[in-house]
Order: sequence, then C-alpha cells, then structure tokens
Amino acid sequence: MLTKGEGISIKGLKARLHREKRLTPELREKFRKVYGLRFERAIKAVAQHNVYKYVFRPSGRVLWIVVGRQKDYLIYPDMYCSCSDFYLNSVVRKKVDACYHILARILAEFLGFYDVLYASDDEYVSLFNELGEVLKAD
Repeated sequence: MLTKGEGISIKGLKARLHREKRLTPELREKFRKVYGLRFERAIKAVAQHNVYKYVFRPSGRVLWIVVGRQKDYLIYPDMYCSCSDFYLNSVVRKKVDACYHILARILAEFLGFYDVLYASDDEYVSLFNELGEVLKAD
C-alpha cells in the first residue's frame, strides 16, 4: 500500500474521478494501491447502501453519515471522520489521508449511490447530539 507521502492524495484521486467521469479499472487500482483494505471496505459500504446524506430544511445544512461495522460515523467531506482509524492513522500518525468512511462518501457521491434523508432544522441538533452519544461510546 502506498502512503500519502508518495504523492497520491485524496484530492488527486477525486480530481481523476471527475476528469474521467467514471471509476475506471486503472483508477480502482490506484485507489487500491493507496488505500488497500480501506478502499475495499469503502466499495462494500457503498454497495450496501451505508452512505447517507442528511439535508436539513430550510437551512440546507448537510451532514454525511456512513454506517460502519460498529456504529454510524459523521463525515465532514474530505477532511474529517469520527472513527478511530481516521484519528489514529490520518491525524496522529499521518499514514493515510482518509479512512474507509471518507472514501465511501466520496465514491457514493461521485457514483450517485447514496440515500438522501430530509429533516427539519429543528432535528439537526438532536441528530448531532445522538451522534455525539455514539462517539462518546468509542
């Protein structure tokens, strides 16, 4: 598995996705080389419909959630995931720039393979608090 320091980043791979307009076999292989098992888990999460985009009305605020193996994870696109893999390997050790949840969100959005859930702005705080309780259990 290649590491972030070897010149391939999530931003570069996203740019390739948008330029090529599809997930080509070559691009799949690049994702595999950079992210290894994380990429395989991301593909599986997308295929299992585990990526959700919450849109709150009327503000238009968006929260992305990826249902993981153990719990639901909050994703801030391309920059943060509430899972321990992201914290340990992206923030602390700087081994990779994304966990499989971030990859799943990117792939799902690009492929249009995610569920959109609409809620009122009043529900934003309760959902965020609910996710906070899940995070505390980690």
